Amino acid sequence: MVILHNFWQIQSNKYYLKFRKFVLKLTKYRMKTSLIVIFISPGFLVSGQNNDQFVNEFFTLEARNPNKFLGQEAMIGQYAHGNEPGHHVVYLYAYSNTPKTGQKYIHRFINEFHNNTPNGMIGNDDCGQMSAWYILSSLGFYPVNPAGDEFVSGSPQLKKATLHLSKGKQLVIESKNFSETSFYNDTRILNGIQIKTPFITYKEIMNGGSLKFIMTIN
Repeated sequence: MVILHNFWQIQSNKYYLKFRKFVLKLTKYRMKTSLIVIFISPGFLVSGQNNDQFVNEFFTLEARNPNKFLGQEAMIGQYAHGNEPGHHVVYLYAYSNTPKTGQKYIHRFINEFHNNTPNGMIGNDDCGQMSAWYILSSLGFYPVNPAGDEFVSGSPQLKKATLHLSKGKQLVIESKNFSETSFYNDTRILNGIQIKTPFITYKEIMNGGSLKFIMTIN
């Protein structure tokens, strides 16, 4: 599960609930804050659960006064790509019945909000997070829980990339049939074995080998 496991036991704790209420009141991005990893219930992050409506509302609920505040750049519904705390939200689609909706958004974000110009990085690149999201998402995965060891699959935007790892190892990532219209995938193959989960682990990445995404147009 991509979640801070120690929070499983304390989500009913009165001090945790008071803390959560305080944070939601403090921030002007209440809906985004509610999807910070430590606020997501463990039952949500189970592949195949019907989480579609919950995540869809995040991207379709109209925002009031978009672009009024710093951090509200590139608004889509309640999602602001220019504000890093919500970068993981699109990857929650991997745990719904419509993971390809998330892949569609990832492709859109990379092509609309990132480009090779002096103004090609929308929002505030705090500590390189905006850049990190772009690089990892282009490779095809992202750590929803940065304190865990699981990288959730998305929509790779490169036909081929090679990661040079420690001890001389390499991970060759390929997106078979990738194009501007073929950016969906539901088949991922790691070292010749199809992956059954919506993520790969840090250990699997560092072991090197071959990771293939079979891309489709729908």
